[in-house]
Amino acid sequence: MEVRWIVALFLTTDTGDGPMKKSLLVVLLLMLFGWGWPVGSARSADAAGLQAGIAVVEITPPIPYRMSGYFSERLSTGIKDRLKARAIVFRQGQAQSALVFCDLVGMSPQISKRARERAGRFTGIPVSHIAVAATHSHTGPLYFGALRAHFHNKAVAEHGRDRYEVVDYPALLENRIVQSIRLAHSALKPVSLRCGTAREERLSFNRRFFLKNGSVRFNPGQRNPNIVRAAGPIDPEVGLVQIIARDGKPIGLLTSFALHLDTVG
Repeated sequence: MEVRWIVALFLTTDTGDGPMKKSLLVVLLLMLFGWGWPVGSARSADAAGLQAGIAVVEITPPIPYRMSGYFSERLSTGIKDRLKARAIVFRQGQAQSALVFCDLVGMSPQISKRARERAGRFTGIPVSHIAVAATHSHTGPLYFGALRAHFHNKAVAEHGRDRYEVVDYPALLENRIVQSIRLAHSALKPVSLRCGTAREERLSFNRRFFLKNGSVRFNPGQRNPNIVRAAGPIDPEVGLVQIIARDGKPIGLLTSFALHLDTVG
């Protein structure tokens, strides 16, 4: 299987809004490098010539900046956790691929396209082998899309400028994504992989419920007395791929978990 298809499959695990096929993340890297072990308890591999590099770059905007995830204007008032772009690059023989995960509600297609093209020129990684995804944080910056344009244009019309966008965040984000891939590429070293699965059933719930009147409602309200039961399951499986340097020390961990995170309180 070609690397480009592995990257496409990987992106399908980050929808966050529905059940995933079991253990996608665990098997993807094995498929990428031609392995075919069944998924279950932890397994390991030391593929000939497999290398990986990891880098983390901060992408936190200045305060105040509009936050994403809702339909009203919300401004950041402080920083609890710094936002990051986390990149991992794999290389085996002539095959190279890169994955970048950003603490954002979503990824602008235009920024992703430009960042992947620039990173590809710097590193030699084919653009089709670079995936940029978002962790879907509802407390990251509102930096693209129709809602951002509405608030921005309204601010400019009323005040002559947008006082909440004191930096060109899209340009900053694009540069930081490119930087993360370049740094990860420069950090390539021989590695082995260990993969496995775990279960986490305490965080997720299905947001569709059967009600006493026979209807099915989405988000009917917390502790609504008319709720009978959830209308569907959750996916509690956590896929895990550990990246281990030749000295035996872990340098990174890839995880995949089906969860639409929307927690701000």
